[in-house]
Amino acid sequence: MLQASAGAGALFLAAGTAAANGKGGQAVVKEDEYYPDESFVILEAETCDNRTPDGSCRDDSLPFRCNGQGGRFPPGKGGALPFPWWNFKYESGPLEGELLRIYTRDNSIDTDSTYRWTRKKKDCPETPDYYQVGFARD
Repeated sequence: MLQASAGAGALFLAAGTAAANGKGGQAVVKEDEYYPDESFVILEAETCDNRTPDGSCRDDSLPFRCNGQGGRFPPGKGGALPFPWWNFKYESGPLEGELLRIYTRDNSIDTDSTYRWTRKKKDCPETPDYYQVGFARD
């Protein structure tokens, strides 16, 4: 899996919830969901036209970019503490309903779970071309 480094405009993002909990099933987005645990996952866009030899998406193939931070975040990192929100630049492609692939802490793929983008909102006065995007699971 392609590992993101801090400050590199990484295109992986983490949500403050454990994906690999054995429950499986389809995940549905809810807004303003609070996760008190300390686990996290890394998400990657499911659709990808530019893969590395190991199957990971290259940075320029995903429709979003982190706001100057790396790809691993603890829960609550973002602009609406303690909710799991992060700021991402909307570059191209639809955000709403975009399917994401879930990577767990040990880089394994939780193939039974799916996340989708929730609302996109232009809510960053200092960087007006960034949107807040949140993730959640049933």
